[in-house]
Amino acid sequence: MLISADSRFFDQFRHSCHFKNLTLLQSGDSFGELSLIDGRPRSASAATLEPTSVLVIAEQPFHELLRTHYDITRRIMAELCQRLRDTNQHVHDLTFLDSRTRVIKNLILLANRHGQRSGNLIAIRMPLNYDELAQMAGVQKNVLAEVIRDIEDRGILRLSPNEYTLDLSKLRS
Repeated sequence: MLISADSRFFDQFRHSCHFKNLTLLQSGDSFGELSLIDGRPRSASAATLEPTSVLVIAEQPFHELLRTHYDITRRIMAELCQRLRDTNQHVHDLTFLDSRTRVIKNLILLANRHGQRSGNLIAIRMPLNYDELAQMAGVQKNVLAEVIRDIEDRGILRLSPNEYTLDLSKLRS
């Protein structure tokens, strides 16, 4: 479990020399449960860009915790179900949505999770990293850059060095 972390902690899937960022984690999020539950190697890796505090629990105490605290077991099961639903949605998006829609959808997801809303504006106080966003949306960086330019020109997105802002009213029009 992440005790303290900025929003730049990644759960990553690596294949050969390619990476796919699965999600951005934040304080209070957990990772690695699958390996503790089924005893198999982790299916993904985690990496951080900032100093982070992590609570680590070994397999035996974890299993004892699951046996004796149903409320914790239930929350873990709910979290794993949500991750499966998110994965199903991601497969759907990659299959049925065009690149532009996937980029905008991922910007909105980041805004909903990490942003502060004021009316129709959502400010996300973290720099927009093209590599990370391209991986999350499943697009090439040149496609991402094209979409970002377009939505900036339309006033939907405003970028600054350490934050970006989405104007939902312009997104709807």
